[in-house]
Amino acid sequence: MIRLKLMFARSDSGLDTVAQNVVAKMTSNPNFISPNPKLEDVIKASQTYTALLVDAQNRDRAKVALKRSAKKELTATLRALANYVMSVAKGDEAILASSGFALTKKRGAAPVLNNPKKFTVKPGSNKGEIITEVERIPGARSYLHEYTFDPLTDASMWTSVASVSRKHLFTNLPSGKTVWFRVAAVGPNGQIVYSVSVAHIVL
Repeated sequence: MIRLKLMFARSDSGLDTVAQNVVAKMTSNPNFISPNPKLEDVIKASQTYTALLVDAQNRDRAKVALKRSAKKELTATLRALANYVMSVAKGDEAILASSGFALTKKRGAAPVLNNPKKFTVKPGSNKGEIITEVERIPGARSYLHEYTFDPLTDASMWTSVASVSRKHLFTNLPSGKTVWFRVAAVGPNGQIVYSVSVAHIVL
């Protein structure tokens, strides 16, 4: 199955080129209505990294450390966005290619992912907080923690947070509202399997 490469560039300058290409390809792209993270966040991380990359050219240790930190943040942002793209594309090569990310092919059959089980939704320590958690899914590379507001319909728009953790804390949710939650496991070849959807009243 075709998926996106999550190793973006070998050189420092190449990473910024990848970020700029992805932003250009995904801007106003009808395949990606609600990018997560937002393209504005990618642009901000890219601009910060570019500025620090220039500052670090004199090899000052403090500036090099700042550049490395910014590179790590930009890489994590791009990987989260790549996971969002794969969740939307569901293996469609044309949609994947339209994102600006590089594609790769995996040989052999994709490992089978089981739907997330033991899905729990519980309030956090503060108002507006909800914790979602599923059991570990063998073969999963990442997870998508999602919510949408009641009533739940086929047209509901889900807000998605990509994470390598099977547990996530949502914050700043509206108190007193009924919200539906679900978690998806993402496989190494872009496979997506969802848990059941569970409703919870936010405290």
